[in-house]
Amino acid sequence: MGVAYFLCRRGNGEPDYALVFGVLSAFFTAAAGNVINDIRDKEIDLINRPDRPIPSSRIAASSAYKVYFFLVLITLLGGFSISKTAGMIVLSTHLLLYIYSAFLKALPLTGNMAVGILTGLAFFYGGVIAGNPGIAVLPSLIAGLINVIREIVKDIQDLKGDENSGLKTLPLVIGVPGSQIIIISLSSLFVLLSAFPFFTGLFNIYYLMIVLLLITPFLIFTLKTLINSPGENALRITSRNLKIIMVIGILAIYAGQ
Repeated sequence: MGVAYFLCRRGNGEPDYALVFGVLSAFFTAAAGNVINDIRDKEIDLINRPDRPIPSSRIAASSAYKVYFFLVLITLLGGFSISKTAGMIVLSTHLLLYIYSAFLKALPLTGNMAVGILTGLAFFYGGVIAGNPGIAVLPSLIAGLINVIREIVKDIQDLKGDENSGLKTLPLVIGVPGSQIIIISLSSLFVLLSAFPFFTGLFNIYYLMIVLLLITPFLIFTLKTLINSPGENALRITSRNLKIIMVIGILAIYAGQ
């Protein structure tokens, strides 16, 4: 969100207090999403991640709900203190996070796309706070797409627990090989979309160099590792590498301004 703010501001937008309120509201909104997701996933995490606070009984679900509602309240106050539009984005994000945890997560690809939309909204939120959201549209799409890819990888990792919980994630519906094809297809789209901001004049040549010389080769290497040995270790490496690609992408945006 902070990246989008500085990208979109360029001498425009609200005073700096808006950035502080925006960063805090975005941070605690993400925290609220993690809390409600952990509450809803208690039974699944007993299989996939039994060491997490709620399934391990270190934190009671009732206590987690109190934390969740408190986070929702303070983030809404923070968002609406900036502007009505910013507050509505925060409210929409909370609603989508809850719907995702309660319903969409169990559906093939739909839940993955919801996570992508949520990630993109963080960039768009920064653009709204800066008073220039149009510039944030392309970065929002790129960030959302890489997160959709990562969520599919995570679904492959969680295959056993999701199956036992009756979920219908993409790997359970079309299988791991079919999911790998989707990952490769979306990754190809990601590479094409990543270069697009340079050709529209949004970012300079330094951005394109980072995309072509760092992000694209690293992504190809990561996908090759996943396809050649789609075991637990390869999945863990793939998920980690996609995080690294997101960080490199943020650096590329800074360099490309």
